Amino acid sequence: MWLGLTKFSTEIRRAGQLRYALTSMTKSETHKHVSHHVKLAGRTDALFSDDTISLIHQVSPVLPRSINNDVRQAPAAAYANTSGNSR
Repeated sequence: MWLGLTKFSTEIRRAGQLRYALTSMTKSETHKHVSHHVKLAGRTDALFSDDTISLIHQVSPVLPRSINNDVRQAPAAAYANTSGNSR
């Protein structure tokens, strides 16, 4: 057995035919996902406001990888926006 999968599932995996689909996350799941990753990064405070997470939920394809990319790019975009205005 591989990770608790049955023999049939293991044979499908070996054949390369095991497929899955991620469903979109709800707004609540998005908030939990972002909060979890912020904590993993070592922050104890709320880095993003509820409004910001709602905006991320609205504009992202609402899949974990897309949300991670948006959250990762947000501080750099904010910095670029504020540093560009100060010149």
